[in-house]
Amino acid sequence: MTSQLNKTDTPLGASEIYTGPWEYLRDHEGVGCFVQTDQSGTVKVQYSLNGVDLDITDSFPVEASVDFHKVVSKKGRYLRVVYENDLVAQTTFKLRTHFQKNAPEVNHSDVLVALDLLDSSLNTIESNSTFTASRLNNIQNKLSQNTDGTGSTAGQMLDGCDSSLNTIESNSTLSASRLNNIQNKLSQNTDGTGSTAGQMLDGCDSSLNTIESNSTLTASRLNNVQNKLSENADGSGDSAGILLKAIDTRLTTQATHNTNLLAKTQVKQSSTTTALNSVVSSATTTASSAIDVSSYSKVTVYGSTGDTSGSSTFFVTVSNVTGGTYYSDNMTLGKTPNTTDGQIIYTMDATPFNFMKVNYKNVSGSDKTVLLYVTASN
Repeated sequence: MTSQLNKTDTPLGASEIYTGPWEYLRDHEGVGCFVQTDQSGTVKVQYSLNGVDLDITDSFPVEASVDFHKVVSKKGRYLRVVYENDLVAQTTFKLRTHFQKNAPEVNHSDVLVALDLLDSSLNTIESNSTFTASRLNNIQNKLSQNTDGTGSTAGQMLDGCDSSLNTIESNSTLSASRLNNIQNKLSQNTDGTGSTAGQMLDGCDSSLNTIESNSTLTASRLNNVQNKLSENADGSGDSAGILLKAIDTRLTTQATHNTNLLAKTQVKQSSTTTALNSVVSSATTTASSAIDVSSYSKVTVYGSTGDTSGSSTFFVTVSNVTGGTYYSDNMTLGKTPNTTDGQIIYTMDATPFNFMKVNYKNVSGSDKTVLLYVTASN
């Protein structure tokens, strides 16, 4: 019987596909398909058990200008024919489908080959499925707590799991008391009063929004910050970095001067008791060697004399050359130690001379050990 549904005479375009509708095969056992076309393609006989879902497909190539005819056995309750044209459009195309009551003849040699292959496969399955004592032991071990078959069995462990789950279930019951406890933990106060967690989170969100709006670095705020980092309040003048660099330079210069001061002028000068002998009337000792003060604007003399009588004096002599004649500096004539503790401290502006010496006159009536220090600075 020829199908009235799965047939067509309309040529297909390049790569175009013809798909017939699902057709109920009833009591037919064989399906024949005939194709005649001038272009190559592929014919597919498809089967379905319910007329909706595709279950099985038999595909056969079709040569151009060579009549195609194929008869196959039924493999489903429903059938349809699909034809896929190749890359060249057809000018002629004829597809027919017919059904037959009896199944097509079977090649017995093919059946014998298939049965032989099936027998070989069954033998392989049988050899791999033999339940030897070793395999049974392995299975038993896998169903025990330990890999060597010892410990609790799988059933015992499942029973333990069941017991634990029952315990969890009984402890997980959300009673009114537990629900109240949860509600209290989600409130501002531990007794459930006050704001809820949601209200407090909403308040936090509002506060964060306020902080965000107040923290926005607008151009005006950035300008204000920049002005504060400048020499003048309006942002003009040198930047903070330039000013800090200048301060650093000055500090470095001062440190150098202090180093020079320590190296050149901060020399402890001490007299000896024999040198400051008061027995000799008006005994005078030069307490220091020549000190170069040409680079400094201030000179300070300080130290201790041990003399509180107020009768001894110290003074400074100056010269333009270190080995030249030294003259008394009238500004320091008559300076005496402190009568309370015998200390000396006196600061003077640098003289127009380049070098100076410190002198001490002991008229206290007894030998004294005098310790004098000289520092110069700018």
